[in-house]
Amino acid sequence: MLKAFKIMVLAGIAFVNWFILVLLFLMFGASDALAGWGALLVEAALVGLTLTPVGEWYFRRVNRLRRPLPDEEKVLRPAFDRVCSRCGVVETPELFVAHDCFPNTFAMGQRTVAVTLGLLEQAKAEEREAVLAHEMGHLLNGDTKVLLVAFVMSAAGSVATWVMTIVMAAFSIFSLIIGGVTGDRRFIALGWFIVAVSWMLRGVAWLLQKLMQLSFLAVSRAQEYEADAFAARCGFRDGLISFLSRIAGPEGPRSLAAALYATHPSPEARIEKLMARSW
Repeated sequence: MLKAFKIMVLAGIAFVNWFILVLLFLMFGASDALAGWGALLVEAALVGLTLTPVGEWYFRRVNRLRRPLPDEEKVLRPAFDRVCSRCGVVETPELFVAHDCFPNTFAMGQRTVAVTLGLLEQAKAEEREAVLAHEMGHLLNGDTKVLLVAFVMSAAGSVATWVMTIVMAAFSIFSLIIGGVTGDRRFIALGWFIVAVSWMLRGVAWLLQKLMQLSFLAVSRAQEYEADAFAARCGFRDGLISFLSRIAGPEGPRSLAAALYATHPSPEARIEKLMARSW
């Protein structure tokens, strides 16, 4: 069920941002066929580049990840190797450290797992292994690749939207200036018409991207439960519950907006799911 929903949401994100790119090409005089194929090629090229080692290197740089120092390696490597062995990982991912005081781990791309300094300093050994197993679940389930693909396509659509807005704003200002200088009301009307169309297109693009974003966040929350289940099946349930209890804040009702925009379920909800089944 989740896999089908994930594919539907990813297809929706691809279509929405493809359509925005098509509009951008049409604005610059491309034919319908050229705009359609050009937008498709741009998306395919960006996604393809993202899933190469070059794309993985770029996102490591953006997130300021570094290799573990010798002292960190002594702590992390045995735990990482044990997790890979118990999770049945054939090709061991690369391990990195992120400068963040909050205890956390995250995975990206196809071969990257990062541990924060906060996790190294604050978590117990069994908790570190549990959250590493959770990230292995994301990698093996393909969640990290889906996240990167969705991010890149949405970024392309956002850039295209801004370019169209800037171009149309320039045309509208030019028309208004010409109309003001010459007194020709047709130029003034054209300028305001372009402004209205520009904001309408931007509003439609924003609405479509927002709907896709909320849908993808729902997928992301479901993927967290799946990664938790994977870690539990590999024997790391107790360590994961211990870690989630550590990061859980004061329990209280979430607002609707907070619930919709959350990338993760609450730690309390995740603990409840983990304790509801015998693994």
